[in-house]
Amino acid sequence: MLRRGRAPGSGIRSRRATRSRCTYRQTAGGRSRTVVDLLILDIDGTIKAPLLAISDNFYGAAERARSAGLRIAICTGRPLAGIAAELAERLGPGQPHVFQGGALIATPSGTQVHADCMPDSGVRQILTAAAGQQLHTEIYLPLHAWFTGPDARTACRDDDERSLVSREELRSIAVSEPVLRIVIMTTSATPASPVAVPSGVSWHAGHSVQIPGYIYHSYTVPGSDKGSAVRRLCRCYGVDPARVMAAGDDIADIPMLEAVGYPLVPADARAELTSRFPMVGACAEDAAVEIIERALSLRGEI
Repeated sequence: MLRRGRAPGSGIRSRRATRSRCTYRQTAGGRSRTVVDLLILDIDGTIKAPLLAISDNFYGAAERARSAGLRIAICTGRPLAGIAAELAERLGPGQPHVFQGGALIATPSGTQVHADCMPDSGVRQILTAAAGQQLHTEIYLPLHAWFTGPDARTACRDDDERSLVSREELRSIAVSEPVLRIVIMTTSATPASPVAVPSGVSWHAGHSVQIPGYIYHSYTVPGSDKGSAVRRLCRCYGVDPARVMAAGDDIADIPMLEAVGYPLVPADARAELTSRFPMVGACAEDAAVEIIERALSLRGEI
């Protein structure tokens, strides 16, 4: 029997709750427990701290969760390659995960469930404008990423899955392959896109714990974000978003956190998140382990 319970996050440190959330409790063996059917985790700043390897404690906690029947998916801005592909395989082999900031839902082996491909004309317009200003530019395909120009990331990324090419090669790849996302890097927080935003394309600016001091300008099709991807992912898993826990640390994670019943953020997440959502410990202090343990506790597993 299902009944309304107290708002999730009770007992979790939180500066301010922006809206009340209802949890669902299910009676099992005479004991009431909260149901969490799916756990969705961002990678950078949530599972993985900058320049640090993912801890064995995390993998141990994830294995305990899987053994208890809790499914785990990742929702990352990374392409389906490198550490993102490895994590997806370890956490949910054969199951769908979210990559490219929500533009791609696919299994670790590369089977695509959904892809938001940018219009060819918009891709050409952005790349031409970026080349004219000699801006650092990246294009993201379903299974790989390519970049050109001054590389703001290489010195900061310890697990880079991108490939360096010339601007001519970048344009050639973009013409022949479906592009899910374009990223332009700048060193100042400009209030607007550094290039004109074409019709049929949306733009937003953000930050990354991997590249402090830089702004990334992301171009995708309208409506392509982690929130829409998580709602689609829930349909793939056949679960109610109200019974999903998700954790992230950056502005791009806000739509994902707003889409689920149990949002959590690390204590060292951006202020825009820690002021709105319940917190756990810092990422470098195994926040992801605490998140998994909280999900298991709500399920009555520990």
